[in-house]
Parts: sequence; C-alpha cells; structure tokens
Amino acid sequence: MSDSWNSRLIPPLLLILWGALAPLHARTFPLAATGTTAGIPQMSHRKRFALEIIVFRELDPSAGRHEIWPTSRPAAAPFRHALKVNGTRAYLFDVRPLPPTREVLDGVWSSLESSAPYQPVLHTGWILPGLPIAVAPYLAFSAKDGKAGRLVGAVRMSLNRYLHAAVDVYWIGPAPKGSHEVCPPRGCVYPLVEAMKIAPGRLVYFDNPRFGVILEARPLKRPSARTRG
Repeated sequence: MSDSWNSRLIPPLLLILWGALAPLHARTFPLAATGTTAGIPQMSHRKRFALEIIVFRELDPSAGRHEIWPTSRPAAAPFRHALKVNGTRAYLFDVRPLPPTREVLDGVWSSLESSAPYQPVLHTGWILPGLPIAVAPYLAFSAKDGKAGRLVGAVRMSLNRYLHAAVDVYWIGPAPKGSHEVCPPRGCVYPLVEAMKIAPGRLVYFDNPRFGVILEARPLKRPSARTRG
C-alpha cells in the first residue's frame, strides 16, 4: 500500500466518520445470554458484542496505480470456510444477525453515499460472544454493485486479553473507468487482508486502494437479574 494512498484517503474519510458518528459512540444494548455448546467456551459467561461493518468502494481511478494485483483469490483463505449466519454452525457459535433496530452506523452510510470519493456497498452486522482467537469464527458476507463488481469476504472478532478484528475480503471486478489497469475477463482481484487490535465501541477501518471496511464492535450490557416478588 503506497504512502500516497494513505495520505489521500485518511483526511476526507476521517472527516466523514467524525461527522456521522460523534453522537453515537458509547451506545450499548441489552441482550439475554444463552446456554453452552459442546466444544465452544461457555457462552453464558462470555461478553457479548454487536459487530457492525460497512464496506465501501474508492471511486478515484488513480487510486492504487502503483500496486500490483493478483489475478485470482487464494485457494486457502479464511473467507472460503467462514461461518454463514443462517447456517447450522452459526447456532453452534451463538452468532445471530444484528437487527436493523440495533444498527448505529446509518449516518456513516449516508455520509459515504453523499461523498464524491466513496460509494458504500454493504452494511451488515452480527451479535456474537467474545471468543478467544483460537476458536472465534470468521463471519461470511458478500455483495454486488452492478457492473462495478462484487465483494466476497469474512470478518473475525476475537477476545483474549484485548479485542481484535481481522478481515479477509476481496473485490472482484473490471478496472475502474479511467484506470490504466488491464484486468482478466473475470475481473481484477483486489485483496484486503489485515488484522489489528481494536478498542470496544470505537470505529476502525481497514483499507485497500480500491475499497475499505469500516468496523465497530460494541459491548452489550448484561441483563439485570430479576428479583422475585
């Protein structure tokens, strides 16, 4: 990733995120804990999180002009074996979709949509326990943006001593209009594979010159114990 990419992207994107999220930080929501599952740590004693992401495209055709892109996705990558939220494995890991009523990044989506440099493509999320990195699953997602291309990938949130997030995402599509890139018939493959320590309830983003992932993991409040009357 070139220095010119970072210096060009960060200032306008941070301004967009600051304006959209200033009133939303530190929001938490109550959620009942669930039981246990064989082979997975005790769910009822695990901290729970609302994990929300937005994926956006970078529209500047000159972005990444000094990069060399692969022609295919790797045969062995986390997204290929990621957990689908509507599958049986999601139940085993106690992962469920984040209801629209619990989403808080709508302002970020609107800000990106009205900005010239960026185009939001996907907004989704999950409710999940904070599992150690050794067992925390990758969560699958995908999207399509017309003729611009399609997105496949996965995200993992894990909790050991600190909270971590990892993305394994690929944008597949033709070279942007105005770009000098030459893509194979199936399209260029733009990878974004990165991991970092994150702060709970704080917005973070992962970026590739062609697209980026905005992520927030918010701790959920434990339900108060009911007093018998």
